[in-house]
Amino acid sequence: MKYLQGVLIVCMVTAVLAVMWGCATLGQDEIELRMEGEPGEYPEVPDDYPFPVAWLLSEEEKLQIPKSIFENMVLLDRAQIKLWKSGDHNFVGAYLGPRIFFPKYPGVAYVYWNEHEKPDGTIYRSAHRVVTSGETDGNTIMNQLNNGEIPDGIKIVDVKDVGIDINEFLSK
Repeated sequence: MKYLQGVLIVCMVTAVLAVMWGCATLGQDEIELRMEGEPGEYPEVPDDYPFPVAWLLSEEEKLQIPKSIFENMVLLDRAQIKLWKSGDHNFVGAYLGPRIFFPKYPGVAYVYWNEHEKPDGTIYRSAHRVVTSGETDGNTIMNQLNNGEIPDGIKIVDVKDVGIDINEFLSK
């Protein structure tokens, strides 16, 4: 039951965030993400892999998830399994945005910045979105950053510096 709750939460968050951020639902024509291999070909899941995997859901559970969301869940699962098999066991999830993905780590906040030029020519940056591993609140961190504060114990990372093209990553 916990697994299904987790899957449903991921689905709801993905749909709500897509609407909030004004982007198309991931997987539509505007965002061309390609699934590696044939639709039914999935990588082997390591025995010690700690996360649920979308393609192992029952057919009944899969039918409850919109196709585009399910496809993005599969992409994330593939990427996370690839990370796991490469020896990276420190991540606690992953994020998939338009054409990019990055693993989520405890104590790391990924920041999307807006830059504005002031009349005197100086550049003012403001955080407009913060993605975390879930252990800390992204909105609190965003407010702190926009007030000139650096949150204690949190590594701030610009999304531009860590975004990985998911198709390129999975095709290697």
